Amino acid sequence: MAKYILKRLGISLLTLVIILSVVFILVRQMPIEGYFDNFDKLDQAVIDARLRQMGLKDPIFVQLKNFFLRLFQGDLGTSARYSVGVPITSIVAKKAPVSIEIGVISMALSLVLGIPLGAAMARSKSKFWDKFGTVFIVFVSAVPAAVYYIYIQSYGSTLLGVPMLFSR
Repeated sequence: MAKYILKRLGISLLTLVIILSVVFILVRQMPIEGYFDNFDKLDQAVIDARLRQMGLKDPIFVQLKNFFLRLFQGDLGTSARYSVGVPITSIVAKKAPVSIEIGVISMALSLVLGIPLGAAMARSKSKFWDKFGTVFIVFVSAVPAAVYYIYIQSYGSTLLGVPMLFSR
């Protein structure tokens, strides 16, 4: 059993490294205009100096190696857009508790609703719970996630006392 768990953890870790590498390389392929505010007004020397400072002038595999080295040390870098110059770990540390709270609440809610509904669908002699569960699943799958996000954001923010996104 331990061998199986270690094998699965190894495969999961390898998958995570591959996904991180692919996303990293794809992000690095975007135009350099995305890294700067007022790109049109900057001189080429300033652009080159800032790209060199960010490490974007290095070959892609050197950038990838540096990314993984910093990642394993817990350094996610500094923000260039959201809060300029602020470490990303401090930004995530401020936002993570709310995300974890919402995730735990949603998991608890889905378990509280899902397990009894699944049991009712499986054990019911009448077809009511089976049809009700099927309609509920189709409805949940058919409605776009953006609609859920709007409802969660508007009603969940008042229930949890969390301010809505982009509100001032």
